[in-house]
Amino acid sequence: MPAPRESVEDDRDGLPYLQRNRSSLSETVRRIGENEARSRYEARAEEQGLDEKKTASPNSSSNEDERTIISWDDGDPENPYNWSNTRKFLILCLTMMQVINSTMGSALPSNAIPFITAEWGVTNEQQKVLPISVFLIGYVFGPVVWAPLSEHLGRRTLTIITFVMFTIWTMACALAPNWPAFLIFRFLTGVFASSPIAIVAGILADIYGNTESRGRAMTAFMV
Repeated sequence: MPAPRESVEDDRDGLPYLQRNRSSLSETVRRIGENEARSRYEARAEEQGLDEKKTASPNSSSNEDERTIISWDDGDPENPYNWSNTRKFLILCLTMMQVINSTMGSALPSNAIPFITAEWGVTNEQQKVLPISVFLIGYVFGPVVWAPLSEHLGRRTLTIITFVMFTIWTMACALAPNWPAFLIFRFLTGVFASSPIAIVAGILADIYGNTESRGRAMTAFMV
């Protein structure tokens, strides 16, 4: 019976060939997966404006810079999610007061407009609404700037800076030498007063990890 023996020998000879093909195929698939992951990462990095050099594989020993993803350790006290409820509630109250302060700033001069216009001799009725109007114009365009900046500079830093500038420009309105300067100061006041509207939601999302607690905080903020 020579035929079966030859068949067995042929199968044995073909086995290493199949193993080599299988190894080659798996290596090709792995390389395709790495190349695809690298291309996606580079595309996302270009969209975000990242200029750091990236390596093709995390196991590579090249001297190029590698991007490392850093996350919080479990139970880390520096993680805002692990802050005490008292601290979170205090931050919530402060952010709510900031928003109330900025929104009230738009209408506060309304009762003083007759005296302001009389001081500078403004008699045109259309110009008398400008102190409110220019503030609201700045209030509309401000969030376009503050929302992206809060992601790069940090929410706490930007909140403090904008609040200080809001206070300074409010004082400048009180010390304005003439009507045009007063309107310019009102516009700048509105620009800096709008930062809480763009930043507070991000602050609450950063400190409340639980969706239920975050929803309650957002409800209190919206009310």
